[in-house]
Amino acid sequence: MLFFFGGLLSVLVHSGTLYGLWALGFFDLLPSIVGENVFLYNFLTVGLSEETVKFSIFALFAWGYKSFKEPQDGVLLGALVGLGF
Repeated sequence: MLFFFGGLLSVLVHSGTLYGLWALGFFDLLPSIVGENVFLYNFLTVGLSEETVKFSIFALFAWGYKSFKEPQDGVLLGALVGLGF
């Protein structure tokens, strides 16, 4: 349940990250870099920040998780973070 609620928390962190990047003017520079390619623009803004935040929450919670023994545990716990998101 901890990893599921971590996924819910990652939504708030992701929103704050996007707002922070927007406030810093990062998104103003992207159209000049990617041109009119909407897929690449969305990949660099939403996709990259979303996956980074989800992995960071997973790594933070997995660091202190004592019964993390097998690779399958990581797969299931990572899926729980994604499900919570």
